[in-house]
Amino acid sequence: MLGLIISVAVTAIVLVVMGVVFLPVLKNMQAGKRILQTGVPAQAMIEHLGETGITVNGQPMVEFGLRVRHADGREYGVTHRQILPRLMMGMVSIGAVVPVKVDVAQPEKVVIDWSAARPAHSPVWPKG
Repeated sequence: MLGLIISVAVTAIVLVVMGVVFLPVLKNMQAGKRILQTGVPAQAMIEHLGETGITVNGQPMVEFGLRVRHADGREYGVTHRQILPRLMMGMVSIGAVVPVKVDVAQPEKVVIDWSAARPAHSPVWPKG
């Protein structure tokens, strides 16, 4: 009987911890899909990168410091967390320019559009 109680308690604790850690990640991923579908295309220069300690399906979630530039020339900085696909690791470095989609209602919410990313010959901010 004691073993059953301990098993139930441990299972409950694991479920709570998983909920606290993974539910925000899942919610963030769903918001990212929406922004990719409905967001405004822009470019962003990577100003800094940081580890989060989180991996999803063996791929690291990275904190990006981005300088976003819209087609009309507006620029601003954002901090953004997103999974970095292993295939893109070679093109992601400080100074690299990546395509992003920007949430229309909340411009501080962006998603790197990995499907539109292309290796750059030089990590230079494009001239406006």
